[in-house]
Amino acid sequence: MWEEADKLYFTEGKAQAFNELVAFDAALQEAGIHEANIINISSVVPQGAELIQTNERILEDKITEGEFCPTVVSKQISSKPDEKIYAAVAGCKFGSGYGINVEAHGTSKDKDSVFTECKKMLRDMADRRGEEIVSDITYRYTSMTVPETGAACVIAAIVYKN
Repeated sequence: MWEEADKLYFTEGKAQAFNELVAFDAALQEAGIHEANIINISSVVPQGAELIQTNERILEDKITEGEFCPTVVSKQISSKPDEKIYAAVAGCKFGSGYGINVEAHGTSKDKDSVFTECKKMLRDMADRRGEEIVSDITYRYTSMTVPETGAACVIAAIVYKN
């Protein structure tokens, strides 16, 4: 049923709406993955897969309505006015050819501190596997402040696709 993905698309989205579910759907739309049936997966990068920074237009052209898409998703949703929320994903390749992805989400952290946290997680996970990171780290981060009324959602995602 599943083919091993040879491309991993890093994307992000953020949105606000009158409630959390609609904010989540709108954030998925901004990320270009709103028409997919997202299947949350763990974070192993297949041997030889390419890590691709993308935008929503590229993914919208590659996903058909209702398609099952294995995806690493980091999301933060809130209805707390003036709260800063963020979501991030990062990935790397090891010397042996495969790799790992990580996700981070929460409140009140800036892009640089989250990137530092993601790098630390990647290095620790590589060390635990006896691997060395040999690629640049591919990274996506998004954040926003929750409006006075309604809700907000931020997502960062890695879509596994051929």
